[in-house]
Amino acid sequence: MFKKIIKKLASKGYYKHLKIQQEELCELISPNKTVISGLFKGLIYPEFKSYGSALFPKFLGSYEDELHLYLSELLKNNYEYIFDVGCAEGYYAVGVAKLAPLSKIQAYDTDENALNFCKKMAKLNNVNNIDFFSFCSNKTLQNFNFDKKSLIISDCEGYEEKLFDNDNIQNLINCDILIETHDVIKKGIKDRLISLFEKTHEITIVKSVLKSISDYDELKDINFRKYTDAILLERNTRMDWLIIKSRK
Repeated sequence: MFKKIIKKLASKGYYKHLKIQQEELCELISPNKTVISGLFKGLIYPEFKSYGSALFPKFLGSYEDELHLYLSELLKNNYEYIFDVGCAEGYYAVGVAKLAPLSKIQAYDTDENALNFCKKMAKLNNVNNIDFFSFCSNKTLQNFNFDKKSLIISDCEGYEEKLFDNDNIQNLINCDILIETHDVIKKGIKDRLISLFEKTHEITIVKSVLKSISDYDELKDINFRKYTDAILLERNTRMDWLIIKSRK
């Protein structure tokens, strides 16, 4: 089933059709442009638009819901700072800012359009605990003062290999870290990161799963004869995340 979906997604025409389907369904399930379930339920979007990832799963609330229990547990730590490296349009940055209003959020993305969208989303959701930046380097993490418990969320399309290194590892002793690993871009990234953090942090590997329309009660009253499970496809490959928790 998964291979068949990927084969279809390889067709430019099918991908365009799928994008239209996703926009139609977003309007159907959430005409007010609000996430309808999941950890970020109630998050409002300025428009039906997503940067670098699927649109419909975000409005449904199914997007990366493999992480919801882990992230909700992490946020109980009342972090001083939360970094979102690769924030895109702000699904995590603004969503987390709403859940952790006392934390100081730093949102990073090199895509200026995505960052501007994130700013609009923050304003729309009455969030004022986010600062916005274009680029987070390994030196940024090496020189930042993480004197109190902090969280780093990383989804930067393979750049995580350079973002975390031997030069900044000691400065991250007080940090919990959630990394989406991209071995599909360069094989071995996940193993290198595990080796880097295993002496100072506890590591849990979370694997992505395929999702079906039948998994979500929010969709039970919608006629899906013209839609397929591909509308829930978040990416064109399986993905692993590392939940890296400080031992301090």
